[in-house]
Amino acid sequence: MKKYLTTVALSLGLALPAIATEFATEAEAKALAESALSALQANKDQAIEAFNNGADFKVKDLYVFCGDNSGLTVAHGTRPKRIGVNNINDSVDKKTGAAYGKQIMEGAKEGGFHRVDYHFPRPGEEEPSPKSTFVFKANDTTCGVGFYK
Repeated sequence: MKKYLTTVALSLGLALPAIATEFATEAEAKALAESALSALQANKDQAIEAFNNGADFKVKDLYVFCGDNSGLTVAHGTRPKRIGVNNINDSVDKKTGAAYGKQIMEGAKEGGFHRVDYHFPRPGEEEPSPKSTFVFKANDTTCGVGFYK
């Protein structure tokens, strides 16, 4: 029995770090946001296509999402059904009631980063989790890259 428990403990000890690495860090989110901003500044249309296709803009559980000045979603790395939908008014934190869609649109500044905190489901999940998003703006497009806490 002792040998069995030792084996289970060692297996969990080796497996848990591997599971944990599927979730990106704040530093990884900021790096992806910086890369996305550079791509958006260089060529908006190519960047939007790359954000939607994932190409180089999906890292672990990170992805890029973007909206135009009216709030219409033009890119979403994990939820393509959101493309073409105006999410400003319906993007409300189910846990706090905060209108994070408006916070994202209002917080984004041309060429710089702002951070917005809210709750949103992880990719493939329904239950909202705490999330922070780096938002930025370029070429009349507001984008974000968020990480889960």
